[in-house]
Amino acid sequence: LLSKAVVSTQSTGKQTMLYDSQKWYSFFHFSPSTNNNWRSRRNNSSTLQNCVTAVSEGITSSMCEVVAYIAHKMFLPTQEKEVDQFISAMENLCVEKNLKRIPWHIIDLFISTLKYSSKDYAKNFVSLLKRIRQNTVLSSSNRENIVISRSRRVRVDEDEYGYEYKNIYIFEHPGSKRCKLRNCGFIIQHRYKIDDYIYRNTLKLVTDDDYYADTGVHYHNVISASDICKYGVIALTITRPDDTIAELDSVKLPGLKGWWHKWLPDVDINVQLKGSFVSYNVSEYMVAKQNGK
Repeated sequence: LLSKAVVSTQSTGKQTMLYDSQKWYSFFHFSPSTNNNWRSRRNNSSTLQNCVTAVSEGITSSMCEVVAYIAHKMFLPTQEKEVDQFISAMENLCVEKNLKRIPWHIIDLFISTLKYSSKDYAKNFVSLLKRIRQNTVLSSSNRENIVISRSRRVRVDEDEYGYEYKNIYIFEHPGSKRCKLRNCGFIIQHRYKIDDYIYRNTLKLVTDDDYYADTGVHYHNVISASDICKYGVIALTITRPDDTIAELDSVKLPGLKGWWHKWLPDVDINVQLKGSFVSYNVSEYMVAKQNGK
């Protein structure tokens, strides 16, 4: 039973991947054989078609990555029918593949940035994001998510071959309320190392108790990578050509670097990291609890 399992701190001894740059690279450059020529890849509708095919083939399992892919590709259909087909296909895949939903507040950070874009497809992207936000199968509400700020970052190793850090989060999951110890939480390992002569950037939820030694944090096995969406909040100060200034918060997702520069090419942008966060979805636990499991 879920409610009994979470009060144990016994680990499973494995690490669960949250982000893998090699897998993201495969998704970012993904093009089905039917879309294998330059003209087809540049076709507006192929962006959404590629997302659907990539999810169905297991290239990605996260709506956050799907939105990040669209933000980077920038090509979106103008026909409402194609958007309807995309939403319908993604709904079916979310159920079939147990796709990780995207939190509302991450969608809102995208929209707040795109409102300042002069790009032709910005309105299309905003419209698509609103459709995703309205869909409970593809997105999760603010009530379903708990936003957790990173407590601290600890360097494990750093040399000419890369680095490794422990990202420590303090979080008392609703399922571990009976825990009498202090500082329940979890660690996300950030590793950037050479792997087969190529730098590989990974984020993993660590479930091995030994990795938590001397951190002051202990792990409960109710914490699941499938409920975690890691992101950063970026403060943007935008100076327009007429010298008017706007300040807003934007979002940084793993693998999606500086996407705001592509969508806001005609303004000067000052960028500052406000913080590193995790959006933790507790909806499945709460449903299980309501059902007496």
